[in-house]
Amino acid sequence: MDGTDLKVVILTKKEISDYLQKPALEREYSLPFSANKAHWLIEKPGMDDADFCAIMATTGKEILSFTHLVPDLLSNREGYGQEERKIYWMPQWWASETAKSTVVSTYVFSESLKATSNKILVKAYEQNAEAFYTKQPFSMVQTNQRHVVFIGLASDVLAQRLPVLSKVKFFTKGLEKTSVKIYAWLNRSRINTLGHDLKIKYFHRLDVDSWNFIKPFVENDIVQKSREYINWQIDHKQYLSTPLDKKKSNIGLVRGYGSKIGMVNYMVTRDNAHIGFVSFHYIGRTAYMKYVLAHPDEMASVCATLYEHLNKLGVIYFFTDNASLAKHFLDNFSTVYHYTQTKKSMAHNSIYDMVGNAVVTEQDGHFI
Repeated sequence: MDGTDLKVVILTKKEISDYLQKPALEREYSLPFSANKAHWLIEKPGMDDADFCAIMATTGKEILSFTHLVPDLLSNREGYGQEERKIYWMPQWWASETAKSTVVSTYVFSESLKATSNKILVKAYEQNAEAFYTKQPFSMVQTNQRHVVFIGLASDVLAQRLPVLSKVKFFTKGLEKTSVKIYAWLNRSRINTLGHDLKIKYFHRLDVDSWNFIKPFVENDIVQKSREYINWQIDHKQYLSTPLDKKKSNIGLVRGYGSKIGMVNYMVTRDNAHIGFVSFHYIGRTAYMKYVLAHPDEMASVCATLYEHLNKLGVIYFFTDNASLAKHFLDNFSTVYHYTQTKKSMAHNSIYDMVGNAVVTEQDGHFI
């Protein structure tokens, strides 16, 4: 790492917008986001030109470290005005291998606090950062369980657990396909029972009726939601398919592309009435839930539609912070494996009084 040309670059909405308008050869640095992610990010409703999206340290065009920042507005808090309720999520704090043994990443973190007036909210930090946060002026908002549910034997996970299996990929792939078929067969009767009278309405954007169903579910979220906000969250343009993956020239540390990538948004209806809303994205054989909203007595039926979608898309396992979804899915269907990861949400002490009693939901701070 050459420190002679070390720079700290502050990326606001306007800076990114101007960057994207420049010819590639005139750009002085690389963005931490893929181009499609960057375009999507700066279209966030309510974002001002001066709002921060990232702060990074670079040398030449190499990114040494960066923080990903997303401005947001807390739901109404008694005694606090709109400007006071403006905060920044920090979905990612990253350092390259060459920067990990230096103070560069810590400096970038400090600069991020300074730029945002310390109004930082971290939904879930990496385990290796826990010692760092305990020494910082941050307090815990919430501890929750992230569920990872397997509906088939994942060949890549098997190879990680038993490295010898990486030498016989045809065998692990065969096990994966067979397990998916077996568990789909085991769950077929239950899926048919729960979903026989359901209809699916797919969409890119919420209509009025869909929003009227969703609104009561998100009124108590830590972050203020609107129809326009959710339409931005579930926008397909943040994910770009790259079928010839080995030939792609797309770059980005915060990536929104892949050879098998996409987004699925739908409402579940029964007798022309909405009973559930589902939104998730998938990369390869992994899916990440964004929204799965339903009343408890209908969640099992909504889970049946989710299982069918995952199976159809070739997804082997999914991540969710939604405890109701995880419970109803596991109670109703046979699965290969399930484990949980403890995740902690942290807020800087300067904003803790506003968020200390709040509940951080799956859809809050979800920008991957």
